Amino acid sequence: MKRNSRQLKIMELIELEAVHTQEEIANKLKEAGFIVTQATISRDIKSLGLFKFTQGESTRYTNNTSMHQLNSKANEVLSGVIYKIFDKGGNLFLEVENGCGKLVKQGLKKLIDNGIAMLSDDDTIVVYFHDEEQAKITANKLREYF
Repeated sequence: MKRNSRQLKIMELIELEAVHTQEEIANKLKEAGFIVTQATISRDIKSLGLFKFTQGESTRYTNNTSMHQLNSKANEVLSGVIYKIFDKGGNLFLEVENGCGKLVKQGLKKLIDNGIAMLSDDDTIVVYFHDEEQAKITANKLREYF
């Protein structure tokens, strides 16, 4: 699988649960279908700007901003997994790399505030709008953004 989708998965892992070691990251990535080495994990950690955070007796990997806030690295990663953006009938559709739908949806929630509802599966996100014009405007903004 691609570097961007692997890094997106790493960001998801550290956001959703306490990950204490590179070995834990590697094992969780392998469970998700990624083939990785310790060197790859180390490079990804450096590239993503992750660091170990100690709280009480526990140490875990984190980044200095919440995953829910789209920083520039998250934007780069997200743009690498969003393949297609289009609107039809008042709905916005995004095709994303397989397995990334849930995480991309979380990031998009901060960008799309005029939708009625947002649904996702592994590789597709659908945003429902009140009318076709809102869907079209939002699709154009996302194309520019990503």
